Amino acid sequence: MANVNSEKFFKEMNVAFVIGDLEFIERHIADDVVWKMEGEETIEGKQKFLDYVGNMDSDHEVKVTIDHVRTDGLQATVTGKMTIDDKKGGIQSYSYQDIYEMDREEGGKIVSLTSTTQEDS
Repeated sequence: MANVNSEKFFKEMNVAFVIGDLEFIERHIADDVVWKMEGEETIEGKQKFLDYVGNMDSDHEVKVTIDHVRTDGLQATVTGKMTIDDKKGGIQSYSYQDIYEMDREEGGKIVSLTSTTQEDS
């Protein structure tokens, strides 16, 4: 069970996304997880979630800096910066916010993730 009050856990989850650690992610998401991404189609269900993460573009180098983690029981908010290098000299920078909802009945697994990004100028 994830410690929903643990800043460390949410940092580990963000790193798992960047490096594609599907085993870590799978252990910590509910079967009926919902992932809402700004400007993207909503992902519903564990397998679709894992498929999406597993198919993220590997032609880019992604670096993530976590600025702040706030937890309050069954919810956590993670904010930070993300830099994407297309390996051809193009670099894009974004600020992001992830809001996690946990379910006590699922042993502290993530049942909902809402992700927003904003391109930095």
